[in-house]
Amino acid sequence: MMMLFRIMVLTLNLIVMAGPATASPAISPRLTENALLAAENELFAAEVHHDVAAIQRGFATEANFVHANGMVQTKAEYIQAMRDSKFPIRAITATDRVVRLFGTIGIVRGTKVLDVGDMHLSGTYLAVYVLRDGRWQMLDQQSSPALGQMKDGAR
Repeated sequence: MMMLFRIMVLTLNLIVMAGPATASPAISPRLTENALLAAENELFAAEVHHDVAAIQRGFATEANFVHANGMVQTKAEYIQAMRDSKFPIRAITATDRVVRLFGTIGIVRGTKVLDVGDMHLSGTYLAVYVLRDGRWQMLDQQSSPALGQMKDGAR
């Protein structure tokens, strides 16, 4: 009798720990990677077109940026700089991107070339995205300059 009781308690614990069964369709990792890269491309396009509303949607509320020159900005600071045209992005090209997915977290690593004002900047970047309300939002981004890019501390 005690053995039956233990089996029932163990089974009940397993059921409770497993949670309710949900029949959610399996999502292909490739489709999710493509969706993340599409969201990143849309975000880059919004930055080039200075579309502040699209940038606000594309960045998570708690987003942070570490620029290649070491400057750190919150989402609010970055958007204010975009509004003030302090960082007039004319073009962004991303290449060699690698996507890694961990549930609702996505990481993109790649090379990025920016035309900003009269500067042509290149380097690597690492961006962390979170999947919220069915869309990818950029949570954190850190950029590093290409070798030789930061000479004389000018950039």
